[in-house]
Amino acid sequence: MCHCADPNNPSHDGSIEAECRHYDLCLGCEQSVIAKEHLPYICLRIIQYEAERKKDPLIWAATFEDRWCIAHDALECYIAKDKQYGRILVDDAWRSAREGHVSLPPIIAPTRK
Repeated sequence: MCHCADPNNPSHDGSIEAECRHYDLCLGCEQSVIAKEHLPYICLRIIQYEAERKKDPLIWAATFEDRWCIAHDALECYIAKDKQYGRILVDDAWRSAREGHVSLPPIIAPTRK
């Protein structure tokens, strides 16, 4: 969902094999670098989180709510950073995600297989 300035030094504790690869923690990491091409994927992941909330609100609150908030915050930070085009690019990204122009692996809640 983003580029990483230093994958060997994540600001969270989710490292795997000495290099951070934990997909859903990327946006909350201080090393993340978000570019316009990442925006539709972030929007799609938010849509996927919201689908999980409908399936099981209790699991969602314990597992996905923080990640949902972090993803929304990432979009808001992008808008604030690019005052001229940020809002337009994020709005376009939402359209692209809703229309199925991007894809991501599905989220599997810890209690489901």
